[in-house]
Amino acid sequence: MRMVLAAGPDVLNHNTETVPRLYRAVRSGARYERSLRLLENVKKFAPGMTSKSGVMVGLGESMDEL
Repeated sequence: MRMVLAAGPDVLNHNTETVPRLYRAVRSGARYERSLRLLENVKKFAPGMTSKSGVMVGLGESMDEL
């Protein structure tokens, strides 16, 4: 991530894709907490960097989970 940030992108995007309960089914090799830490670390390594994330809906999540 430091290499990507050093390249100076306008925005750093990392999709979380879904809610924690469905994460392993939707992104089997990924971990929700790791995605949150990645987005958190953007602000540590590049405080002025704009970051964003995306989430898909319609995978079985409830409105409360969203």
